Amino acid sequence: MADDKPTIGWMLARSSWLVLAFVPNGYTTWLAFVIVAIMARKGSWAGLSVLFAIGAVIGNVAAVGGAGQLITLGVYIVGVMVALYVNTQWLTLLWERTLEGASATSKESSSTSGAAAAGRRSAEQSKRSGEARSASRSRPSRSRASQPSQSSQPSGRTGTTRGAKDAATATTGEAARLLGEVGGGSGDLYDSAGSGSSPGGAADAASSDPIDVNTASARELQSLPGMSRRTARDMVRERERSGAFSSIDDFAARAKLQPHELVRLRTAATCSPPPRGPRSFGRRVDF
Repeated sequence: MADDKPTIGWMLARSSWLVLAFVPNGYTTWLAFVIVAIMARKGSWAGLSVLFAIGAVIGNVAAVGGAGQLITLGVYIVGVMVALYVNTQWLTLLWERTLEGASATSKESSSTSGAAAAGRRSAEQSKRSGEARSASRSRPSRSRASQPSQSSQPSGRTGTTRGAKDAATATTGEAARLLGEVGGGSGDLYDSAGSGSSPGGAADAASSDPIDVNTASARELQSLPGMSRRTARDMVRERERSGAFSSIDDFAARAKLQPHELVRLRTAATCSPPPRGPRSFGRRVDF
């Protein structure tokens, strides 16, 4: 998905299992929890289906005594409330799986494009090497054609080249001797080509640390996904009034964040454990 926020149509389509939970009399509530437990692979939700199935059976059995309608109505109301809560967890879980699949697909496409680029570079290199080989094969024929004219020229050019090489060797030896006298080595004669470049690690931008919701200020909380200036101030007051948050889910629940905002919040924030109070060992009694 191009956006990191689910659409209303996406959430409605994934919440279609609630239709069975909204059927009157609560006879299909257990079936709704069976379906969502299988799709989410959650054993606890399967346990809820067993409980609501038992409640439906008890309601039908008690209908003979006259209390069946009351029991069935209670099972229906409780089933609807639990289904709405489970649906928020189900949407969050499904959206996390969708984002993980999208990231894996992007990684595969990037690796494929990288392999294609490497293939193009290798093809270009092989083409250049083939051109160089053909050019080197044509050079001997040209040199054989020009040998008569070159043989008639004096050998002064060869002597000049040898003299330049001898002078360069003597200069290098003199420089090495002078470096040895001052405590240097032969490696000091050369300058590394990459000495002017900055280290590779300095080019990478340092990733920002997650924001601790139990210690962050209102300005820091405002930068989190789904948080506004007013919500950040309210959460600071809530933390001062009710104590530290127990988890990221607790913070998102108090801030009334949406499921997709909770998914983004888990990668941008952290929740440190609340501080413990001083230990009390009771009253000491002297005998």
